[in-house]
Amino acid sequence: MISLTPRAADRLRETKSEADGEMLRVSSCCAGLRYVLEFDDSTQPGDIVSESQGTLVVVDEASAELFGDAELDYDEARGAFSVKGPRLVSGQCACGSFRDDAPGARRTSGAPRTT
Repeated sequence: MISLTPRAADRLRETKSEADGEMLRVSSCCAGLRYVLEFDDSTQPGDIVSESQGTLVVVDEASAELFGDAELDYDEARGAFSVKGPRLVSGQCACGSFRDDAPGARRTSGAPRTT
């Protein structure tokens, strides 16, 4: 399951508006080399819901398999989130849509999107 660092939880609270969903959905591409963070109000069949640092985190089954026990952090200097975990590998994903430039870290922009 994905845990949040205090820094990531703080950044999520800063970026979340009242119109955003109540849960943070974390999903990945085919090999876990690219991920999406978005606020969501609903769950889908097979979703796994957990709580970390006061935030409800939703992960679909396939992404949960890829992430394992991963940690979501926020790097203020880069203005980006990163996901680090023992099951995540660096390189190119099978779908060819992601280029990794930092082994062990997956990046997204500084604010999750709203669904």
